[in-house]
Amino acid sequence: MYTIDTNNISTPLLKEFAEMVPGGFYCLDLDYRFVYINSFTLRTANANIDSVLGKTPLDIHPKEMAEEIIAHYQQVIKTEKMLHCEERVRDIQTGETKYFDVQLSPLCDKNKKIVGICGISTDVTDRKKLEQEILDKNKELESKDQLKKEFIKNFSHDVKLPINGIVGSTQLLQILTKDNPKIKTTAEKIDNGVMSLSKMFDHLYGVMVNDEFNSDIHNKDFSFQELLDLEIALTNSSIPPTKNINVSMTLDDKIPDKLCGDAFKTSQILRNILSNSVRYTKSGEIKLIVELLEDMPDKIKIKFTVSDTGTGITTTEKDKIYEYGRRFITSYESNIPGTGIGLNIVKGHVDALGGTIDYDSKIGEGSQFFVELTFGKV
Repeated sequence: MYTIDTNNISTPLLKEFAEMVPGGFYCLDLDYRFVYINSFTLRTANANIDSVLGKTPLDIHPKEMAEEIIAHYQQVIKTEKMLHCEERVRDIQTGETKYFDVQLSPLCDKNKKIVGICGISTDVTDRKKLEQEILDKNKELESKDQLKKEFIKNFSHDVKLPINGIVGSTQLLQILTKDNPKIKTTAEKIDNGVMSLSKMFDHLYGVMVNDEFNSDIHNKDFSFQELLDLEIALTNSSIPPTKNINVSMTLDDKIPDKLCGDAFKTSQILRNILSNSVRYTKSGEIKLIVELLEDMPDKIKIKFTVSDTGTGITTTEKDKIYEYGRRFITSYESNIPGTGIGLNIVKGHVDALGGTIDYDSKIGEGSQFFVELTFGKV
């Protein structure tokens, strides 16, 4: 049996140090018996000195718990090195399991021979409970998120079926009414609107399932011409019959069709600006002008200009137009619906893509929005 001279351990200096430690402090001999304990350790365990001193973890805690603690002591003795670990300890009075962050060190005599172990412990029970609550909450959220994604997958699949049926019918209608320009034009608008709706569901799928609606950039190769054609088609299909608006696009032929970039965010930028133009323009025209600003070895900078002949926007507080929920013409004043988040989304996407946005406007004459974005070459 190994023993420690408790008289040497219980010196006034050690006691003073032990009581100053911001946590539990204790010493054990090589038989894992407690030979010194500070008052903090006793208070934490709801124990008195007689119930712990001279006892081993096996005398105090359940066997499995005690064996885990003793295994740590054995490792310190074997390696003769400090050990940082976590221990579970049973509250002697309540039986509650508490968790401690523990630093164990070998205790040596004047000949540097290990005669025991000393430990400093910090109660982390509340932290462990909070960590477990967070883990449980995350699991619950992940489960709900997975259910939501499964719903979107099924919903997207189910919606595509009637959309495909409408597309087939409108294309047949265009063939059957080729001699009737009005009906043919109407069928084309329906076809464009449905195709745009299909693309919007694809975007919705990307947002809900692939988490594309965030500040992360999802660069991939895409057809620039197809992206622009889709946005123009969607703009045309969204114009009410009561409005007489002509939509046109001018595309710089020096811009290559295949580009690399975040097509989703680019579409969202153009779609929201064009949508605002439709909303605030009663008659006249909406123009999308796409110009090549800078041609670099591996990338190009493009300028998008969207102009309209709408009601115009006041420029007295120019930067506030991008604030969430901000509307300078309220729906009850103009009877024009809107949420005031479109330009907030636009500004967020432009900033995420490292671009710039600005506008010029005159009340009663219309507005022009200018967006500059950089794309990679394919």
